[in-house]
Amino acid sequence: MELKNVLTLDYNLRDKLGITDEIFQAVLSQKRGRKRINQTLDSAIKEGGLFVTDYELLDVIQPKENQYISTPIALYSAERIRGNFQLVPIAIQLGQVPGESLLCTPLDGIDWQIAKLIMQMADFYLNQAYRHLGQIHLVIEPIALATEHHLATRHPVNVLLKPHFEFTMAINNTVDQAVISPGGTVDRLLAGTLQSSLELAGKGLDEYFNNFSDFALPRNLSQRGVDNSSILRDFPYRDDGLLVWNTLRDYVSRYIEIYYKSNRDIREDFELQNWLQALRKPVNQDGFGVVSLPASLTNRDQLIDILTQIIFSSGPQHSAIVWVQYQFMAFTPNMPAAINQPIPTAKGKFADENSLISFLPGAEKSLAQIQFVSLAGTKMDPKAFSDFGKNSFQDPKAIGVLSGLQNRLEVVERRIQRRNKRRKECYPVFLPSRMANSVSS
Repeated sequence: MELKNVLTLDYNLRDKLGITDEIFQAVLSQKRGRKRINQTLDSAIKEGGLFVTDYELLDVIQPKENQYISTPIALYSAERIRGNFQLVPIAIQLGQVPGESLLCTPLDGIDWQIAKLIMQMADFYLNQAYRHLGQIHLVIEPIALATEHHLATRHPVNVLLKPHFEFTMAINNTVDQAVISPGGTVDRLLAGTLQSSLELAGKGLDEYFNNFSDFALPRNLSQRGVDNSSILRDFPYRDDGLLVWNTLRDYVSRYIEIYYKSNRDIREDFELQNWLQALRKPVNQDGFGVVSLPASLTNRDQLIDILTQIIFSSGPQHSAIVWVQYQFMAFTPNMPAAINQPIPTAKGKFADENSLISFLPGAEKSLAQIQFVSLAGTKMDPKAFSDFGKNSFQDPKAIGVLSGLQNRLEVVERRIQRRNKRRKECYPVFLPSRMANSVSS
């Protein structure tokens, strides 16, 4: 979720990352197994082959006593090595100030291992607070509430969305009481204060509601510059996600066409228009705060786009962010929730890999991390995506459209399974059989 092409950044790379052509060429030389590399940073940027993950958003986090936070930036190059396309790590800078923040590369031995560990902690933090809590749980709840309050039970949009709001209120209530409360999981595990973690989650929610359409998957991929498969060959989130997105949008289109025969039908549905107005009205005006939604619904495509995005966020996107947590975060040395040593400012202070242990949480916090990830990163609802209908859809025409979706998702399932056989690592999160319908964990 953090990967961006350098060409899409709203800043000059050299203004924030203290890397030189010499460092860039030295890393590529080792990786390619060639003595001489003529490519420069500027030429690689121009070709669209450089990518970053930038964790500047963590600058709002206030560390707790004896806990440490970094806002690292990592640089990658899209390379073809021995016939295989891969994203090669070039450097990690442990902060936002070039020259002051330590820059490490794969040539730096144990310092590189420490830099990777610190960056993984940053990714854990941003994933949990900003992407998962802020841009899924906190986004879907007000939309679900607006739908319940402003659309009749049998209104077609309510009927369509209802399966994708299942468990949302219950899960969020549990999160409120046990995860983001004083002394709860976030307070115990993450390195920052609870207040600053909640502020980060709030920023995630605000970004989504202030730029709603930017979070439609095709637009999001394009804006991040990760949509070009000829440059970034191996990006399963994009490739499998678009399969699901396009299938889902076709389903929503077919469903909406049952009830709205023309754009005029959309414009004259006062209940639907009231729902939209309630959604987009600011919270301080008793609305739900999705302020970037259009002023009114004038055509079917607008409605289809909005509904597709809501369903995708609550089901497939939530699954993509959550159901791989256990694989990566349950092993604390791979992705620790916190760092117990000051962020290094110079190289050569640590002798060997045993030094890494001092950066990691102790046994008690490591166990708590495993327990949390086991719960939050495991699919509880046994139903597959689109496994609903009899209890939701009563209209035979709607049930027919749902059956069409289920058939097309079977095709998507087989296609992703074939892709996974060719991949270096299986990417299961967009398999329809494993996706949830809603924010169910």
